[in-house]
Amino acid sequence: MSEKRRPAGGKGASALPDDSRTVYQRIVRGEPVSPDADGLALLVDLGLVTPDPGDPTLYVALDLRQAEARLRSRAEARLGDVVDHMTSIPALIDELAAEVRRYGQSSCASSEFLGVDRVNAYLAQAIVKAREELLTSQPGPRDRKLLSKSVDRDTAAVTRGVQMRTLYHSSARTNGATREWAQRMTALGAQVRTLASPFMRFVLVDRTSAVVQDYADGIDARAGAWVVRDHALVGFIGEVFEQYWVRGDEWRGSEAPPSGTLTTELQRTILRELCAGRDQQQIAHRLGYSQRTITAHLADLRSRLGLQTVHQLVYWWATSEERKLS
Repeated sequence: MSEKRRPAGGKGASALPDDSRTVYQRIVRGEPVSPDADGLALLVDLGLVTPDPGDPTLYVALDLRQAEARLRSRAEARLGDVVDHMTSIPALIDELAAEVRRYGQSSCASSEFLGVDRVNAYLAQAIVKAREELLTSQPGPRDRKLLSKSVDRDTAAVTRGVQMRTLYHSSARTNGATREWAQRMTALGAQVRTLASPFMRFVLVDRTSAVVQDYADGIDARAGAWVVRDHALVGFIGEVFEQYWVRGDEWRGSEAPPSGTLTTELQRTILRELCAGRDQQQIAHRLGYSQRTITAHLADLRSRLGLQTVHQLVYWWATSEERKLS
């Protein structure tokens, strides 16, 4: 029997096998068709034909628009299952790696670079399955849309007992969306701190896996990130976080941003980086911002000070009392 065959697909290929197409033509012409005719079962399975209730030797063709809608819905459901399966694979590997380590075997060392969509899908799955701890190091800004997408997931994690600690750059204290997020999460028991000096971007889940920005191949952070599962390297990243954390200042999101100064905390950080000999592209990479953002902050400060060049700005900074601020 050939009814188990499915369309071969491909450009220029028929959407039906030849035997199914032939029997469909017979049905639309009103000819009797045997229930065991080759190709008939596929037509029934696809919802293209159905037995005539009044005559078991006849089949009738169903409305094609309704059939198309059913086929699209079925295909979308199968596609959703495939996507769910793919995004669950990294979390499954993490669980198995933990079992390997538990019984003293060598660690499942691996690092994999994922595009931004796959990174986001991996993080979503990993955070949902987190059991103990979620450590996030965020040197750059997170816009309101991104924060609103994560707040329910983060809330659920903290509510089920996951210890969440998040480190932001000090400039986040002036960001309204981040302040709202910090207020909500700290009210639930999460901890948030800010750090004025530069630090690296990464997310650490249960000390078993980490997602880190690329620092090896010069890949733009907007292109994706590395998923790291090596036991030793994940432990090292966790220790890096702890060293950042002890240097940070506690923040519950409610504290008002500093006022009465000419510079913002981010601008002061940029100026310190310039004085250390780094160019604007290097500073953008270290702080997790785009180069355009760094340039815009410097231009704003030059405009308010009435200066024409970055060199003049650096000289002003070297003689300014504001360099003593954090």
